Amino acid sequence: MTLYDPYDFFKGGPFAETQKIIDDFANSITLSFYFEECARQQILIEKEYLEAILNGDEELAEEKRQELNMCEGAFRITATLLDTEANIS
Repeated sequence: MTLYDPYDFFKGGPFAETQKIIDDFANSITLSFYFEECARQQILIEKEYLEAILNGDEELAEEKRQELNMCEGAFRITATLLDTEANIS
């Protein structure tokens, strides 16, 4: 039986601030990864969209336009999260 909970070690004392900094860093790295992946996907979808337009495939072009709209929505959400995080920190 332990006298202390090891998970409480980083909630107070000298390591609490360090734990918060590490958590913020990990969250930023993860968010940056997803943002970059979304940008790559958008570039790929834009190419497919333009190809569909050039080939006269209206159905595929509409599908790709919807996918582009989803990517743009993801960018807006990410920008909002980054802005909110900047204002909180």
